[in-house]
Order: sequence, then C-alpha cells, then structure tokens
Amino acid sequence: MFFIGKGGVGKTTCSVATAIHLADRGLKVLLVSLDPAHNAGDALQLSLSDTKTAITPNLEAIEIDLEQLMDRYLKRTAKAMKESYRYLRVINLENLLDAVRYSPGIEEYATLEALNAIITHDAERYDTIIFDTAPTGLTLRVLSLPTISLRWIEKLTEIRTRILRLRSSVEHIHGKQVFEIDGIKEPLASEEEDDKTMQELLGYRSEIQQVHAVLTNPEMTSVVAVLNPEEMPFVETQRAAETLAKFRIPLKMLIINKVLHTGQIPSGMTPKLEKQEDVTARIRQTFSEHTIAEEHWRPEEPHGLEQLRQFSSTPAEFFQALIAVNARVNNLEQKDVSKDFSQTSQSCLRAKLYTAIKSLFTRKNILTVQQTDDTSLDN
Repeated sequence: MFFIGKGGVGKTTCSVATAIHLADRGLKVLLVSLDPAHNAGDALQLSLSDTKTAITPNLEAIEIDLEQLMDRYLKRTAKAMKESYRYLRVINLENLLDAVRYSPGIEEYATLEALNAIITHDAERYDTIIFDTAPTGLTLRVLSLPTISLRWIEKLTEIRTRILRLRSSVEHIHGKQVFEIDGIKEPLASEEEDDKTMQELLGYRSEIQQVHAVLTNPEMTSVVAVLNPEEMPFVETQRAAETLAKFRIPLKMLIINKVLHTGQIPSGMTPKLEKQEDVTARIRQTFSEHTIAEEHWRPEEPHGLEQLRQFSSTPAEFFQALIAVNARVNNLEQKDVSKDFSQTSQSCLRAKLYTAIKSLFTRKNILTVQQTDDTSLDN
C-alpha cells in the first residue's frame, strides 16, 4: 500500500495511522519509510533505522536511508561488473561510479532495488506492507520505472541478440574471437548462454518482471493519494492519477486531509473555508469512481501511538474489508463452491465486491470487519 502526495499534505500521518489501525485489528503490518525526510519516526516519537523496529505486537517499522542505499547499490554494481567482465579491473571503476552517483535516475533505481528486496523477502511475512513515500514526483518515477525498464531491456536484448548473431557469423569464418586489453584476454561469446551481458539482461528482466507484476496487480497493490482541499494538491493529484493509470498501477483511495469546518475558524477565514468546500466538491466530482475519505483539520499534528489512534480509521477499515474479500474469494475454490469457478469468475466476483465496499464507504456507511467470519462476510 503506497501513500503518495505533495509534500506537507499529511501523507506520513495518514500512512502511520493506517498502519497502527490495521495492526490493532490483528493484521501483521510492516511500515516502510521511503521519504528522505523520514518523518515516520517523528510521528511515532521513536528512532527508526534500516533495521526493523517493533512498534506494537503486530507492527514493525523501518526507514530506508537513501544515501546508504545508493552506496550499496553502486558498490554491488561495481562488484558485479568486475566479476562479469575481468578486463574492467584495469579501469578505475570507483572514480566512474562517484560520478554516476550524481547522475539522473540513480535515486529511483536504488529505491526500486529496495522495493524489490522488500517484495521478495518480506511479502510473505506480513498481511500488509505500507510505504510512506517521497513527494509525488520521485515516487511516480519509481513506480513507473519497472514498466520503462522492461521496455529498455526488450530493446537492449534485441540489440544484443543481433550482436551475437554477427559474432557467430564471423566465428564460422575466422574461428573463435578473443578480446584483449592490457594483457587480459576475454573470449567473445557468440551464444546467449555463454554471453555474460545477455545473462545480466535476462536476470535483471526477471527481477523487474516480478516487481512489475506486483505493482500492477490490483489484488496485491493499492495506492492511496493524500491531498489537502486546495488547488495545487488537487491539480498534482490529477496528474498523479493519470500517470498511475498510464502504467496500470491501481489507485484505490483518496484522503482529503486538513478539512476545515464551520466553528473551527474565525469569521475572517470564511473565504478559505468556502474555497476548500469548492475544491472538495471538485475532487469528489473528478474522482467519483474512487473511494474518498475526509479527515478534519487539527491544530497540531498527532504524535505518538495514542494520538495516532485517534486519527481516522476509515482507510484501515476499507482496506481490511478488501483484504477479507480477497481471502474469502481465494477460499471459495477450496470449499468447492462451484466446479466451474474459474479465474475469470474470481476476478468478476472481486470486482463486484470491491464496487459494493466502495459504495458503502462513499455513502459513509462504514463497514467494520474487526471480527469477520464467513457468515458476516457473505452477508
């Protein structure tokens, strides 16, 4: 579950509060802070690090240090290159990688690698993994990177295949070719299984396909957009929604945070209240197909477990309902409800149930499933 939004809209508060509410309801939750500002620890009033910290019996949290992440990413890259291409040992890769460190896209690729590691190694241990993300621009680049990378890999693989075919043709005429630099000889591969470059491409494609499959699967991934009822966050959220749709990443919910109400403000701020009401109405019209929750303005941001527990539990209730629906549908085949209960039937049922749950939340008739058994979920 990815909480995205413009800086300052309150996505850290929303993500941390949702993690606490889900954990309190019995789900095993991992909270991951990908935001370089690392406000998750401040919200919890705890010191977090890149080692998991137990917050409650069902909640653990971790902060990803982007600087350390980039260091590890570049060192692993250099090691892999030297192991794959012996002749690179005569080149000072360290100086080259120092320059690469500040190149465009390194933050995104390092973050993607961390995301891949969490999906690969931690997904099975938790019911929900919640990501408190960096501001919208960086987060969208990271989320779109698997799709873009797969397109690049496809083209690079095609080019490499043509190179190997040409090498094979030359080999048939002149024999096996050898590349030499500073006395280091390296045989030139002409078959895919012998070519280290091709094997690197295929291995990386496999990793990226796994991340891509998770991010674009609406049964596994949800994006929650947090915004304030103001013009700039609204416009940015519209652009974000378009980007997510383009890369088939499911936006499930919007949280309109810091909503003012009559009685909270002096008379002189009535125009601001009216502007918020106007923007809120436009948000609801623009995103009428999505579930929308509202959280009122607070004089101070909540800090610590108890204050965060007082924050809106609506997102947690909504996503707990979706988790319960997915689990129930997955169990239908095992209970032999229908011999013809195909994958298509499952998808159809999930879509109908999701629409029903969304409708309940849209009408603010909140469905609470703290103790969900088969009978209540069927109803």
